[in-house]
Amino acid sequence: MIAVSNNGGDSWVTVETIDDREEWTYVEWNVSQFVTPTAEVQVRFTVDDSPNDSLVEALIDDFKVESVDCTPVFQIGDLNCNGSVDFFDIEPFVLAITDPDGYLATYPDCDMTLADCNGDGQVNFFDIDCFVELVAGG
Repeated sequence: MIAVSNNGGDSWVTVETIDDREEWTYVEWNVSQFVTPTAEVQVRFTVDDSPNDSLVEALIDDFKVESVDCTPVFQIGDLNCNGSVDFFDIEPFVLAITDPDGYLATYPDCDMTLADCNGDGQVNFFDIDCFVELVAGG
């Protein structure tokens, strides 16, 4: 049985019960379908072979927990995605305006829309003045 708790194990909700499975099977669950995600989420695997009391195997492999966080990590103007808006963002900013494909190739994990400093929904030369203010700290 697989169960999940969102309160540190005080209570459990059954995610799946497996009676008999003799082959590897990929299985995936979204915890939020069973409990409200919290910082105290726990997953419990219970294996039981009663009444036979013979060899018991859970057949669990590659267990992975993933989290999706939609909160923006970087602020407007942080074009190199290092966590701050500074001198090192100038070159990527210019690249975002003049060569968007080059920017995306050079900074694949960054969001080019961080160059939209004036908030008009476009990355273009009209973003230069407000970008300069951001870099200057104003």
